[in-house]
Amino acid sequence: MLFLRLLPLILCFSGLVHAEHRVFTRKDGFLSMRDKLNVYFFRSDTHRLLVRDEGSVKTPRYGSLDKAMRKSPCVAGVNGGFFSADAEGTPLGLVVQDGKRLSPLATGSFAVSGVVYEGGRDGLTLVRSSVLRRMRRLPAMQAAIQGGPFWWRTAPP
Repeated sequence: MLFLRLLPLILCFSGLVHAEHRVFTRKDGFLSMRDKLNVYFFRSDTHRLLVRDEGSVKTPRYGSLDKAMRKSPCVAGVNGGFFSADAEGTPLGLVVQDGKRLSPLATGSFAVSGVVYEGGRDGLTLVRSSVLRRMRRLPAMQAAIQGGPFWWRTAPP
């Protein structure tokens, strides 16, 4: 019963600049024969992050990522996060939608090792969960989702 609930994480278009879509395959050297990785490159000053919670498993708000994206001006979307095995599919980790915290910051697992959030004027931020845990108060977040594993690193820790 794991992953009963759909939590679309939606990157929404909020300007006149489009995201660049690229597809990576085995010829790029890191996927299996049948795998295909769709990647959208965008600028955080022209795009923003939206989190759309599916709500109850019994009465879903959208029913699919495609339907959730059609209700917002989006250029890319992904089912985001990890969920518990309870009947409601409760999110494991921080979830913020429209500035309201739906689920608290989680600890102790590679599955919740990073957080991507939209902080308004500060734009899109990607941060390790451990950095947020050390803060007395979380930064202002309009949208956020915690997940993992956190692989991206631009410089040594």
